[in-house]
Amino acid sequence: MSKICITGGTGLIGKRLTELLSAQGHEVIILSRSPKSGSAGVTYAQWNVEQQMIDAEAVRKCDAVIHLAGAGVAEKRWTAKRKQEILKSRTQSSTLLLKALREDKGNVSTILSASAIGWYGPDRADGKPFVESDNAYSDFLGETCLQWE
Repeated sequence: MSKICITGGTGLIGKRLTELLSAQGHEVIILSRSPKSGSAGVTYAQWNVEQQMIDAEAVRKCDAVIHLAGAGVAEKRWTAKRKQEILKSRTQSSTLLLKALREDKGNVSTILSASAIGWYGPDRADGKPFVESDNAYSDFLGETCLQWE
């Protein structure tokens, strides 16, 4: 089976994904600010986006990287400070991860990075579905997705 590195592996989606991948026999490495002892098939490696620190060796050992890290958009009120946290947690974590992989990708052959439907904004008045080529909506979430991607 594959060795898979997950950022945001302790979050809402990451926890469940880790359980599923581990149950399927994959080895999972969770990048975390607070590494701890893992369970069978799950280990933790250090990373700290604010300090621009990543255990690049742990990442290079993986066949795939799933990037889910980012401050939760529904956890706190959107003050100016919180909006900066939401934006920076996504853009800086992506930059740090890609920098490490550009220096030496090791075994990594696949990168999956989560995004958000916030790119599109509210439903259209005409009821037509959005398509991938649509521009980012010009609000906070749309602009965040644009900078993040």
